[in-house]
Amino acid sequence: MSAAPASTAPAAAAPVALLVDDEPLARARLAHLLSEAQPGLRLIEAASAHEAQSLLGEPGLALIFLDIHMPGLDGMSWLAQMTPMSPELRPAVVLVSADPAQALRAFELDALDYLTKPVRRERLAQCLDKWRRQIAGAAVPRPADGAGDLQVLLQDSQRVLRLPLAEVLYWRADSKLLELQTTTARHLLDGSLQAWQDHLGDRVLRVHRNMLVPVHALRQLKASSQGWILQIQAGTAPACWVPVSRRQLAAVKAALGAS
Repeated sequence: MSAAPASTAPAAAAPVALLVDDEPLARARLAHLLSEAQPGLRLIEAASAHEAQSLLGEPGLALIFLDIHMPGLDGMSWLAQMTPMSPELRPAVVLVSADPAQALRAFELDALDYLTKPVRRERLAQCLDKWRRQIAGAAVPRPADGAGDLQVLLQDSQRVLRLPLAEVLYWRADSKLLELQTTTARHLLDGSLQAWQDHLGDRVLRVHRNMLVPVHALRQLKASSQGWILQIQAGTAPACWVPVSRRQLAAVKAALGAS
């Protein structure tokens, strides 16, 4: 009995990750972590953004880990140059830096993620999971009013988290703390309500001196024995009620289209 002919179909090429950092030890450490977290990933390296530019045409290039502070063309400037590229052609870019202060700018340039040095295994695993969902074409449901198009950035000393505004229920100031309540979690932040209001503009509404809510979450207003209260809801999470001050009552009514 003759053996079946071997298949001539080409094997799928391994995806390629480009590590761009002027520090060899930093590249070596990240390469080691990536080889553990994603064994099928083929790694190539560059010591500068100019050197990395020549590797953009590498077959299978799917992911770039890009240091920000490098001699010559820095990582953020190179990312800005890549931003006009078609999303189908541009590899996913992860910014890596010891300085967390530029995370907002990175996400404005459509970076996939922002990792702070030294990169931790757990944080890298989250980043790779996000990348796998992206290349699998997983879509995040967005509400019809487009609120999910805007991302809010949460940042502390341990991580940077980006989430859709559509998932936010409210911001509440309490003593020296600022609380952000989403449909799934509660976050304690630095900063002020006013800073968030200035940043988000007419997408949010101050309903009380201590509370800010996204306009898309407004549902209904009614009087109670303690004063006016507002029902808010986001996504499929249960609705909740928050107080409305007399000073903000007219603005809330206007936002709801009430007279």
